[in-house]
Amino acid sequence: MYATFPHGTLIESPDIFNESDPSLVLPAGPPQDPSSPLVPDEQVFATHHRISDFDLVTVVRDLARTLQLFRWRKHIRQVSSKLVAHPRDVLCAATNKDGLLVHPALRPIYPYDASELPVETVAHLQATQRQSPLVNAGVSDQLKRSGEFSLEILDVIAEGSNFGICTVYRCRITSIDNHPVSSSPSLCLKLFDDRFQAWPNEDDPESDPRWFDHILLAETLAFTEAMVYDKLHPVQGTVIPWFYGTHSFTLPNGTVLYGLLMEYIEGKTVSLENLQALSTESQIQIIQSCRHAARVLDVSDVNQRDWHSGQILFYTNPTTLLTNAVMIDFALTTQTYEVDKPNHIKNYLGIYTVLEPSFGEELVLEHYGDPDDWDPVSTTLSSMDSRRLEARDMFQFISVDS
Repeated sequence: MYATFPHGTLIESPDIFNESDPSLVLPAGPPQDPSSPLVPDEQVFATHHRISDFDLVTVVRDLARTLQLFRWRKHIRQVSSKLVAHPRDVLCAATNKDGLLVHPALRPIYPYDASELPVETVAHLQATQRQSPLVNAGVSDQLKRSGEFSLEILDVIAEGSNFGICTVYRCRITSIDNHPVSSSPSLCLKLFDDRFQAWPNEDDPESDPRWFDHILLAETLAFTEAMVYDKLHPVQGTVIPWFYGTHSFTLPNGTVLYGLLMEYIEGKTVSLENLQALSTESQIQIIQSCRHAARVLDVSDVNQRDWHSGQILFYTNPTTLLTNAVMIDFALTTQTYEVDKPNHIKNYLGIYTVLEPSFGEELVLEHYGDPDDWDPVSTTLSSMDSRRLEARDMFQFISVDS
């Protein structure tokens, strides 16, 4: 369809909740006639491995199909483990397969603009630059050109909650296009699996006609995170990891999941427990590095919506002995895709709320710095003096006569 339209033309699908014509077949999900009979549960259980395998239009508009989706999810939870891979498992991957058919024009509007960074942030990025592990191993170009590769799971980094979508593993590449690889460094694999996420009103979907608004799709989350890494390619290996693409991974049981392959960061999260052994100097370096990272995200028009301590790692470079922050987990970020839908940037305050409980308000305020002049943040801190955290007034030269 796109090939017949003028360049840059996009298709906006109708609202799947529109009830004006219940017989209408809309272009979303696998095409299915709403009047066709239900496929038996046994067949659905055997062939559906993710939410997008269902026809999302008819699922939402047809209660019988909604209930079948819920039965499928209950079956999955009974017969499958959320931890889909284990040490020594070998996963086969199709290179650069993300499960989405996205028009090339559907990309974030605003690019990363390094010219907007202050000189101290540019200096920080230069001082903390790490070499790409795959480049050092001599297999980076080989992976980019490949059609398939295999990797071995070394251990589990994060299993996540029982109702989460992502599991994270340390791994190594064992072969590329059936050629053995003996020099692979440890890498990080993040798999997206939407089968186990928490659903609202699970026992009574009829009670909430917009229940599907809360459901997340694995492919969409992987695409969202990959878009951030792609945009921030100039700063990969500094305050974010090196990124090696989105791929489809076949598990030992035959299930296919989409995942991101990244640099493995030998770091720890900024929890109070992990910080206690650090010197004050190292803690200050982490706080200042977080401020630089916030600016990188800000000038890139990337807003993290769910800041928490698990998204900020601290890493000490064995060569320079500098300790810096590395930001991870961009699956729930937002960017500007349409000029009339503004992206509200709140990284400064989001990171501050993560740092303050672990480092203490006094140390953070002294070394994190004030908000940038453009930042609309304005909040009262938890200290006894009720200090407000807000940018300076850019228009002090303007006075209003009373």
